[in-house]
Amino acid sequence: MALVYPVAWLVLWVAAELAGLLLGRRLALFRSAGVRCVYWALRPLGVAAVLHLVYRLNPEQAFTNVLGYPYYARPWQAEFSPFALLAEAVRSPVIRFWSLTSVVVFLAIFALAVFAMRGGCRTRGRRAGFLGLLFLLTVALHLALACVPGGASRPMERFDSFLRPWFNSGATFLYALEHVDTPRRFMRNFVARQPALRRSMSGLSHPPGGTLSLYAIGQVMRVEGVRRHDRLKYAVGVTLFSALNVFAVYFLAASVFGSARTGCLAACFWSCLPLSTLYNTWAQNGVFLVFFTLALGLMWTAVVPERRSPWSLLLLGVVFHFLTLLTYAWMIATAIFAVFVVAHGWRRGRGLREIAWRGVPPLAVMTVLTGATLAVYRLDYLAMYRNASYYVSLFYRIEGATAWFMGLAGGQLALFLGLGPLLLSAFFAALWVAGRSGRGWGDRELFLASMAGIYLLPMFFYHRLNIEAPRVWNWMAMLPLVFAVHHLAEERRRPALVGIALAGTFAASFLMKLFYDFAP
Repeated sequence: MALVYPVAWLVLWVAAELAGLLLGRRLALFRSAGVRCVYWALRPLGVAAVLHLVYRLNPEQAFTNVLGYPYYARPWQAEFSPFALLAEAVRSPVIRFWSLTSVVVFLAIFALAVFAMRGGCRTRGRRAGFLGLLFLLTVALHLALACVPGGASRPMERFDSFLRPWFNSGATFLYALEHVDTPRRFMRNFVARQPALRRSMSGLSHPPGGTLSLYAIGQVMRVEGVRRHDRLKYAVGVTLFSALNVFAVYFLAASVFGSARTGCLAACFWSCLPLSTLYNTWAQNGVFLVFFTLALGLMWTAVVPERRSPWSLLLLGVVFHFLTLLTYAWMIATAIFAVFVVAHGWRRGRGLREIAWRGVPPLAVMTVLTGATLAVYRLDYLAMYRNASYYVSLFYRIEGATAWFMGLAGGQLALFLGLGPLLLSAFFAALWVAGRSGRGWGDRELFLASMAGIYLLPMFFYHRLNIEAPRVWNWMAMLPLVFAVHHLAEERRRPALVGIALAGTFAASFLMKLFYDFAP
C-alpha cells in the first residue's frame, strides 16, 4: 500500500504525456487551453510522485518529515484509505455542515470575482467596498475550512479539531506568552529568557516581536488567560489579522501590473489558496505575511516609477523595521530590495546617485528605527540571532546528500503546490508566454528574478528551513500568484479560465485540508 498512491499518480502523469505526444497533432482537444492547463497542473504532481517513490524506497536516507504539508499529505501514507475516509465523511454531520458552509462562502467569493472580471471595481469606492467584503468572507472561509475535518470541539481528543494547534505547545507562540509579564520587560530581558523558550522552536527562533505580535492580538481580543475560550479568541484574532493580507495582495498586484481588476482578482485567489487556508487560523506566519506582502508592493513603488515617491521610501523602511522585530527573514527581504534597486537602475541607465536616492533611504529608516529600539531596550540582536540559529540547527537535522536534495526539491515543491495546481500551471504559462514574446525581460520579470535569486541562497546554504517551506516562506509565493492571475485575467482574457482556476484553487484547499487533517 505504501507505493500505491505515488505509483498511481506517476502512471497517470506518464499516460497523459504519452497521450499528448501521440494524439496532440490529430485531435484539436489536446491543443485547447483547458487541456494544456490540466497538463501543467499534472506535471508538478508527477514530480511529487517521483520524490515520494524515492522516499518510500529508501526512507532511511531520504527526507523523512512526514508531517510536512502538502508535500507529505496523508494520501501518501501507507495506512491511508480514501474509501474509508469518504465513507466516514459522508456519515459525519460535522464534516457535512462545515463543508457546506465552506462551499457557500466560496460561492460568495466567486461572485465577487465575477463582479471584478466584469469591470465592477473601476471606482475607488467600489474597490473599497469590494475589498472590505472580501476581507470578511476570507475570515469566514478560513475559519470554516479549519473546522471541516473535526469541527471546533474536543481539541484534546481529536488532532483534527479546529483548536487543536492552540493546545499543542509546539505549534504556536502561545506557550511563550507565559514569559511576557510586560512587553517592555520581555524585550529588555529577551536574550536572557531565550533558554526558557526552548520548549518549542517558535518563541526562541524569532525576535521578540514574534511573541509580542500574538500578545498584542490577545490584548485587542481582550484575552484574560489561556483557557479554551481564550484560545478561541487567539485563533479568531490571528485569522482576522492574517486576512488583512487581502488588502496587501491587492496593493501588490495593482502596483506591479497597474490594473485594479488584477488586484481584486489576486485578492480573491489568495483568500482560497492552500497556503492561506491551512495556516492562517493558528500560525503566526500569516501575520508576518501581511508585512512581507506590503514590503514587496512598496519595493515596486519605490524603485520603478520615474518620479521618486518619498512616502514609498519612508513606508518601506518602516515595514522593514517591523520585520526586523518579527522574523529574521527580514534579511532576505532587504537583500531582494537591494538587488532589485541596483539591477533596475543599471537596466534603466540611472546614475549611481539616483540609485542611491532610491535604495538608501528605506534601509536608513530601518536602521535608525531598529537601532533606536535596540538601544532603548538594550537588546543584543546578534546574541539573540546566534541563540536562535544554534537552536534551529538542533531542531532541524538533515544528514546526507539524498536527504539534502529531498528537502530542497520537496520543500520548494510543497511551497508552490500551495498555490494550487491550476494556479501554478497559470504561473508557468505566464513565464512561457513572456519568454516566447521576444520582448525581453521587463521590470516585472526583473523583480521576479531578483526575488527568486536571493530566495534560493538560503535554500541551498541554509537548508534546515526547507522542511517547513510552505509556512516559513509563504510570502515568496505572492509574486507568482499575481503573475498567474494577471496572465489569466488580462493576457488570456478568458473569464471561464479564471473561474475554473479559482474553483480549482478552492477545491485544492478543501481536499488538502480534508486529507491532511481528517481522522476516521
